[in-house]
Amino acid sequence: MSIKLLLVEDSLTQAMAIQEMLEEVEGVDYDVEWIKTYDDALKELSRDHYDVCLVDYHLDEMRTGLEIIREAIQRNYTVPLIVITGREEREIDVEATEAGASGFLVKHFLHPVPLERSIRYAIERKRVEVQLKQMKEELDRHAEILQRDLDIAVDFQQSVLPEFPEISFLQYDYRYYPFGGGVSGDIYDVSLNRDQDVNIFLGDATGHGIVAAFMTMKIQIGLDSIRGDLPTNQVLSHLNMLLASRDRAERYVSGVYLRISPSGLLQASNAGHVPVIIIPVEKSDAIRLEKRGLPLGLFGNEPKPYVEEVYQLSLGDRVFILTDGITEWFNQEKEMFGLERLIQMFQDQRKQDLNYILDHLLDYLKQWSQNDNCHDDLTILGFEYK
Repeated sequence: MSIKLLLVEDSLTQAMAIQEMLEEVEGVDYDVEWIKTYDDALKELSRDHYDVCLVDYHLDEMRTGLEIIREAIQRNYTVPLIVITGREEREIDVEATEAGASGFLVKHFLHPVPLERSIRYAIERKRVEVQLKQMKEELDRHAEILQRDLDIAVDFQQSVLPEFPEISFLQYDYRYYPFGGGVSGDIYDVSLNRDQDVNIFLGDATGHGIVAAFMTMKIQIGLDSIRGDLPTNQVLSHLNMLLASRDRAERYVSGVYLRISPSGLLQASNAGHVPVIIIPVEKSDAIRLEKRGLPLGLFGNEPKPYVEEVYQLSLGDRVFILTDGITEWFNQEKEMFGLERLIQMFQDQRKQDLNYILDHLLDYLKQWSQNDNCHDDLTILGFEYK
């Protein structure tokens, strides 16, 4: 085995002694280039054809070998550098390590075995270091490509979210916050059918990121293909069959489907989702529509049929639907926000408009959680019958 070695040493005696030791090493042929000065050392290192470099700590009265190491690292030279010194001081050892040296040797204790070992270890460490750097650069390139793709996916998902139609008998507001500002596993859809009834869907796919976003796209395709006058439970049945027939990886979507007619008739069906919350205009208790079937896509044969619940809204009644990013937001004491606390907040703020209530809810959540970030997508839609 042959190793090209650069020796930076201002003393001829020391340089010859080191070369003699290297000649005693069995099985390795050292091709040594001896350099005396700082400038010549950097010039040789720039050629990048040495396997290792031994640098004397004391070069002259002005500079030390550590300055060569620092400059070489700043210039991104890849040669491993080992400091040799006549002073056995821990401070110099630490300083050499911090400067980026691959090894530290004291001249008084030098002999062929530890010298060869240090050179071999330094070359191997540098090889691994370079390899890790290359791997990191490759990962960074892939991460950059992935981030660009994610940004495109976010833009696409935002572009297919529906714009709310003009609804003469409903006032509405909503908040939609994908986890981490990326693609979301939450989906909502609002549309009018031929009878001018408002069809509303809110869903929450398992997990986060791209896979959950793809699930929401399947839901969107399904909603676009289903008649807008089917009973709400039949709509969920169709969506369930669509997901169950196409997905075998135990992924599913919880969701709720509502229809509100101009007369105020509310019909709702639930697929393993947070209950629909109704806050009557009168000071009576909140109403929950919580008869739930199983989440969409979990079982194609629908072992627990979806049920349609009906409620007659009065003028001023409010309806809220939301994903569990709100109810399952934990504070720093690991306490969940929960449905009861949410309903109480709705009742306490019933005199406020929808925009205020939704903003107040988010402020309340942040205060309650002591600004501990939510780790889920978060969506809430509020409607007032008028």
